[in-house]
Amino acid sequence: MKRDVYIAIMMILLSMGMLSLMPSEQKDASETVFYTTFGIVSLTSAVIISYFFLKSQKKRKDNIFLNKFYVYLEKNNYSASVIEFSVFAGLPPEKAREIIEDIAIKSGISPEIDENGRISYKFK
Repeated sequence: MKRDVYIAIMMILLSMGMLSLMPSEQKDASETVFYTTFGIVSLTSAVIISYFFLKSQKKRKDNIFLNKFYVYLEKNNYSASVIEFSVFAGLPPEKAREIIEDIAIKSGISPEIDENGRISYKFK
């Protein structure tokens, strides 16, 4: 629902902004200034709303991946490897590595390398 509201507000602001900036021969100087200012403000508002909407969407996605990581840790005896977490969460390996390394840095955990060269993190 929240996403639909953002999209509706954006469409209204963009429409009002574009219509206000369209030239018209029937406008006098003061109307032209008003409509131009209104159009610029509308378009700027749409961009700002778009920025915050995308930021909130990214935060929501990150929270979902973080929750998946904690479930993965519990199932894997608090040990994590990039490839296994990537497969478990359905993420690209780069994103899985980013999540694991970020949490490891915040937790003060160093990677461990086994005899096969596999990098893992022990979170307990």
